[in-house]
Amino acid sequence: MTKTLPKSLRPSYRYVFFEVESLADEEVTERGLRRALWWEAQNLYGDITSARTELDLVEHSEGLGVLRCRHNYVDEARAAVACVDTVDGVRVGCVVVGVSGTLDAGRERYQPPGEAERTELDGDRAWRRGLRVDVDRSGQQGVLCGTTYDFR
Repeated sequence: MTKTLPKSLRPSYRYVFFEVESLADEEVTERGLRRALWWEAQNLYGDITSARTELDLVEHSEGLGVLRCRHNYVDEARAAVACVDTVDGVRVGCVVVGVSGTLDAGRERYQPPGEAERTELDGDRAWRRGLRVDVDRSGQQGVLCGTTYDFR
């Protein structure tokens, strides 16, 4: 039987959200991006500090990447992201969008909202974007005021 550490003794992590831009016809793979991030971290800080940051590419899709690092090495992770200029021979530009303590909060804040789907809620006009719903309770055409619901 294995015991888990109490929450107070577990390591704290932060999630760095960043955008990856390349030419329109160039593909950036997750494996290549992971290797480029590790390469830049090791070049900047050496083996010991780059290992202590515990950089891990959590996800990469549609130009947005999420990097996990230890909470006290956020600046080092941001610098490593900023230094990435090529991934598997493809010229890229990486820009840090923000840092969050949890994946859910970061996704809500930093991922671009999807297309709004028009719906109704309790007879009022509403627009749904993922788990978020904006409701027009004014009854007037074209005026969006009212309530925002977050269904989780």
